[in-house]
Amino acid sequence: MPQHLVFRHSYTYPDDARQPGITVPIKLHANNRFVSLAAKVDTGADYCLFERDLGERLGLDVESGPKRSFRTMSGRFEAYEHRIVLQTFDVEIESAVYFAADPRAGRNLLGRAGWLEHFRLAIMHHECELFLNVYDG
Repeated sequence: MPQHLVFRHSYTYPDDARQPGITVPIKLHANNRFVSLAAKVDTGADYCLFERDLGERLGLDVESGPKRSFRTMSGRFEAYEHRIVLQTFDVEIESAVYFAADPRAGRNLLGRAGWLEHFRLAIMHHECELFLNVYDG
């Protein structure tokens, strides 16, 4: 049965072989500060994960948050949870996200908990297009 979906936002993401993946501009807000960045949409990631430096730039004491161990194909790492406001386009959501313990960790990921659970998402990768709407159900 055909479905009709309506999306409020559309975005053409960069097609860059040096930085593969689906990259979306976002802002992180905490302590009356904000940081703008490009993050990768990772539908396989359980949580949102950001570089430690971003948490510090937001004025967070990164290691004061609850600590969690993560295991990936490339190994284990530690990160700390904090509640912040995550803005995608004009949509602001309060989310629990993680900041890496290791300052050398260099990935910013938008995962299922904290980001994807708040949206309806469609991707047309051949055209590098992403469509997004707030999940209202």
